[in-house]
Amino acid sequence: GDDRIVDVCRYFGALMTAAIRGESKEALLSHRFYDDHRDWFDWKDIHPSIRSVVLGSYKQRFDPRNGVRPTNDIIETLETVLWTFWTDCNSFQKGLLDSISLNPNKKNIAAIYGQLAGAYYGYNRIPTQWIQQMYAQKLIINTAEWLYFLSERTTFGLGKPNEIQKTVISPSRWQSSNLVEVVTQKHIHPKMIIDKVE
Repeated sequence: GDDRIVDVCRYFGALMTAAIRGESKEALLSHRFYDDHRDWFDWKDIHPSIRSVVLGSYKQRFDPRNGVRPTNDIIETLETVLWTFWTDCNSFQKGLLDSISLNPNKKNIAAIYGQLAGAYYGYNRIPTQWIQQMYAQKLIINTAEWLYFLSERTTFGLGKPNEIQKTVISPSRWQSSNLVEVVTQKHIHPKMIIDKVE
């Protein structure tokens, strides 16, 4: 397999975790992000092309005034997403619209930006009219609550699920139950993800 793909996923997962934990945008986009979180990467080095992104390659390479457009390359996609997040003027709406305008035929840029920016800005910073038109809105909100609940009870991918998690996250239970009902059956009340992010 391509080591770059694995390391892009490791890096982006770490960014998402740090965003949900409330780290500043400056910390997320810092050239020290990887060094400051090496334990999250199991102390393993990352691919040199990903290291270049962490060090800020996207701050020089992607400028729409120069007519730069992303290609299908995973590194350029990551750089485009981070450039958009870096230049979004702290506005989820502006960033998402900018990510679409960078390449109208590639909605994956907008989808990936939306993940990171949504984790960073939180639910309340997404335009209300967009939320009202969102498909499967309740399922997405319930899933977000559940992911937050799980994140409070395990380490960054290194811990094993406890007995409650094993019972509640069983695929057979998911097929027949709403996520919130499953949590309520165990008398567990997960916090809203928006409370954590705000």
